[in-house]
Amino acid sequence: MRMPALRALALLLALLGTARADRFADARHALGHTVKCPAPSPWCLAAAWPDSEVAELPRGTTLVGLTIEIPGERPADASFSVLAIDAEGDATLTDEHHPDAIPRLAALFAGKAKLVVLPDAAAATARGIVGADLVRTSAHGWTWTDVGGNRYELRRLGGWWIVMMDVSPAVRSGGRRWLVSVLTDAWR
Repeated sequence: MRMPALRALALLLALLGTARADRFADARHALGHTVKCPAPSPWCLAAAWPDSEVAELPRGTTLVGLTIEIPGERPADASFSVLAIDAEGDATLTDEHHPDAIPRLAALFAGKAKLVVLPDAAAATARGIVGADLVRTSAHGWTWTDVGGNRYELRRLGGWWIVMMDVSPAVRSGGRRWLVSVLTDAWR
């Protein structure tokens, strides 16, 4: 996306942040009112969640990307994430400790690269994750719940995949908590 398009998207989110009534409507509202988009970034892609669409499930694919908390304070709060979807459609989304992968992915999402070459350890981790949770289709996207009670919804935005995660009440402390992952298959 170009810079003016991102500004327009941020304004649209502020005006229409809660247009769809579903279980992630509050998270979309939080995105629309807390994420500032001064330059292309994973933050701006995450903020575009309301404009994402239901697409064919990318079975047999491992996607890598960055996860941020809503509302987050700065891009440094991002973590390296892997979403593995097996041929049967089972999925696992996990955050892994590979801080050296974060700037490479951020450059890709900012449009400064077409492919991310992950550090060897991060690539090996990504290749080792397998799908485990049954994914179902819904009116709003592909959904699943993991063994910890966290709920996920997967949608597509252009060439990226976006996952919204509603953190389980058993895990979160305080109020409601959401995480958003922006993911790509353009890695090696």
